[in-house]
Amino acid sequence: MSATWGCQPENEEAELLAGRCSATQGCELENNEGKEEEEQAILARCLQKEHAVHGPEICAVIAQLLLTAGVPLVMTQLVCTLLKCPGVDLTADADMTEYFAGAREVTKAFLKAGLAAVSYEIKDDPVMQDYCSNIGWLHALHLGLKTKRGACSLSAPVCSSWVKINVGTSGRSKTRPLGNAQYPSVATANRMMSRVVLLCCIFDALGIWWLVEQPMGSLMQWHPRWQWLMSVRAVYRLSFRMRTFGAATDKAGMGDLQVYS
Repeated sequence: MSATWGCQPENEEAELLAGRCSATQGCELENNEGKEEEEQAILARCLQKEHAVHGPEICAVIAQLLLTAGVPLVMTQLVCTLLKCPGVDLTADADMTEYFAGAREVTKAFLKAGLAAVSYEIKDDPVMQDYCSNIGWLHALHLGLKTKRGACSLSAPVCSSWVKINVGTSGRSKTRPLGNAQYPSVATANRMMSRVVLLCCIFDALGIWWLVEQPMGSLMQWHPRWQWLMSVRAVYRLSFRMRTFGAATDKAGMGDLQVYS
């Protein structure tokens, strides 16, 4: 399994990694340890459905959690901007968020069990659920912020650019994981996984379990941003054959699952 720092990162993404972006504006972050209990009380109340508290009240609390967990400054600023959007309900009420959902099998399983689940799939909405567009990325963040603390999220980013059968086009390898950036498919895949990692960092800060799925042999694990994630977080990998879970064939390795806990 693997992830990415972004193919030949754009300036803002390079700054994101270097931590040179400006600090969150208007969040009025405080380091007063004496306020920890008060902030946790605010956080708990904001996450209860009956209160349906909107972003501004919880902005400082979440921003502090993100920064403490090492989420890049520019991402924290983006989350704060989303939190302050008028009329946006950020009540955490989802038990599962499934990104790149495809046939939405995981979402269906959660719904069948009587749990709240939401899917994110570009085929369902090419505008709002395009992970690599600006508006689609904001929508993905919004769904993430609406996930319950202690709940989980599954991401299965498009693997076609990362599998070995595509290396003739992608130009990827363990030593050159960003590949041929001049090809739109390669650049898009790099950006996609870069954002997957950033979302995983946010989930980690907010106490949400996350899973990222890729086929066995995927070169994503060599991408610099995923390598960075593994250097700062405990990331566990589970590999299995899909026949074990009802598939018609072994489809050897097409279920290389990375789990953080």
